[in-house]
Formats: sequence, C-alpha cells, structure tokens
Amino acid sequence: MESANVDPSRLHFLTDVDQKQESMLMRSADAVVASLHLTRPRASLQAFAAGVPVVTFPNELWASRITYGFYQQMGINDLVATSLDDYVKLAVKLATDATFHKKMVGLIKRNRSKLSEDVQAVKEWEKFFDFAGDRIFPSGEQEEGYIPGSTVRWGRIEGIEGIEDWSQVEIVDEVIDWNPIEGGGGAVEITKRKKE
Repeated sequence: MESANVDPSRLHFLTDVDQKQESMLMRSADAVVASLHLTRPRASLQAFAAGVPVVTFPNELWASRITYGFYQQMGINDLVATSLDDYVKLAVKLATDATFHKKMVGLIKRNRSKLSEDVQAVKEWEKFFDFAGDRIFPSGEQEEGYIPGSTVRWGRIEGIEGIEDWSQVEIVDEVIDWNPIEGGGGAVEITKRKKE
C-alpha cells in the first residue's frame, strides 16, 4: 500500500465485531475489500445492503470468488480486480476518487435487489426439492409414515425403512454425521466422510 502512497497508519484490520458494529463500520469506510483467503459472504452482503462497494479479486481459492459471484449476479464488473496490483489500485481509487466512489455506490444501490429477488434461484431450489422428493418418494405417493426417533410425520418411507440411527444421513457417496454436542444446548457437530 505504501507504493500507492497510502499511509499504513490509516489502515485498520478488524477481526471480531458484532453485526451492528460491522454495518456501521462499513458505512464509514472509504474502501472495503473482500478477503482473498476467508469466506465472508455475510460481510459483502451487509456492505451491499448498506450501499457500500467492495473490491474483490477472484483467484483459485473458492472463498475469493464469493463476492465476485455477487457482482456477476448484479451485472457489475467495475470492482472486480484482475491481479493483486489491480486489487490494490481499485481499493485506492475507491477510497480517493469521490466521483468513482459515488458511481459505484449508485451501481450497488440500483442492482443489489438482484441478490435477493432472483426468480432463477427459486426455480433451482424447486428443482432440487423435486429431485430430493423423487429420491425419497419414487412413486410420488406420500402415504403417512414416520421416521423412528422423529416427532415429524413424513410421507411414505420406501427405500429408507429400517433405519434406526438417524444420526447418520447418507448422501450418494458421503455420510454426514450429526453428533449432539454435550452441554451445547441442542447444538450439533456436523462432519462429512466418504461412504464405506
């Protein structure tokens, strides 16, 4: 940042702040940058909700591509860096160029609703639930049945009868273990492993 004439004493890296503080801090920031290594989708979504632009640099790490994905959904490419140098330059430009900053705020405010009002996402969820329902109820019938250990009444349980231990839910080639945490107030630890 020094090579870009940015005084390092003016940079602040915050780790653990509550949601209200985070939103207030973002609104007061000259520039917000998406993490290169950590998955922080909530932080970017909070920034967008507040009308705050975020500089991002998508690279080979999955975590670095989340904010990029949000920008793709909104149709905005102006704050997507193509290199680390570009990432720094965009952050500095966002913090120092008032006209550019104002333009980016306007773009965010005009397009942020695309993140929560996406009919295509709803259709994709519908496809998933139809697929999952077909796997559990292949004939389409939903006779009243019940899963051992559950207080919920389910439809027909063909293909999953006889399962007594629901701490393991099998998915294609993985097993997801749900283990209650002792003294955790109902919290569970979820672990994945390859199906044997």
